[in-house]
Amino acid sequence: MTICLLHTGHPLHFEFPLPTPAPERYPMESPMHSKTRSFLATLGAAFLFLASNPATAQISLGTAQAFAVHGASTITNTGPTVVNGNVGLTPGSSITGFPPGAIVNGAMQINNSAAVQAKTDINSAFTAINALPCSVTFGAGQDISLLSPINAAVTPVLCFTSSALMTGPVVINGAPGNTIVFKIGSTLTVSNNAVTTLAGGMSCDQVLWGVGSSATIGTNSSFVGDILALASITLNTGASAAGRAFALNGAVTLDTNVVNPCALSFLAAGVSGIPTLSEWGLIILSALMMLFGLRMARRRGHGAV
Repeated sequence: MTICLLHTGHPLHFEFPLPTPAPERYPMESPMHSKTRSFLATLGAAFLFLASNPATAQISLGTAQAFAVHGASTITNTGPTVVNGNVGLTPGSSITGFPPGAIVNGAMQINNSAAVQAKTDINSAFTAINALPCSVTFGAGQDISLLSPINAAVTPVLCFTSSALMTGPVVINGAPGNTIVFKIGSTLTVSNNAVTTLAGGMSCDQVLWGVGSSATIGTNSSFVGDILALASITLNTGASAAGRAFALNGAVTLDTNVVNPCALSFLAAGVSGIPTLSEWGLIILSALMMLFGLRMARRRGHGAV
């Protein structure tokens, strides 16, 4: 509507209702955009949490990655065992049973610089394992088979206050990026014919066993993961290990076994305080996503005023 007033001979025009100027900096957004930006902020925060979660970082074995077996006092073998990788010993000096055992893609390393450095790196990895916060804790004598299937994404660090058993099959589910660590207070005993299998794309290099005393792998059993035992490791007749056998202070005893790490140059399991390059990329991307989402939320708030 237009109203004309006469004033000094000139008409004045007013239009009602007066037009409301659109906001210049903070336009109103649609509900769809609002939900999208809120989702991006939430997703960024979630990724940032996961990227910085110690249980998804990497424990490095250092030079010990090139070893399949490492002991402190002695390493003894009976029968046609096959070991894929170096066999190291320090401070002991006796490795026996090769032949008839065979070492492929490696050699014996006895009290030399390679063996000593690997021992140092194994000790560091064992210390890092013990420093991990537990996702869940079980009492003494827990049968790991009763926990199967185990989801590595949900419980990346399983702790056992004392001894742990494996009396039957165990399935560990996890994607290629997942890792899992078993922290066992004293002994690990795997029964005869027990079988450990991985599902979902996990590699055996993503499974770590930190054993506070000795580990015994039963006859004809199939075990998965790297064992770091404070005392000794025994693989009974016909047992196979898709991983490594490291005894920090005792002996490694083999008998017609196969010890085969998944990849001698790669270990994507456990935790350290320093993220890898790819993990830094994930952290930066997640932070940017979260900041973008928060900025959009603030703009929406200003536009609503």
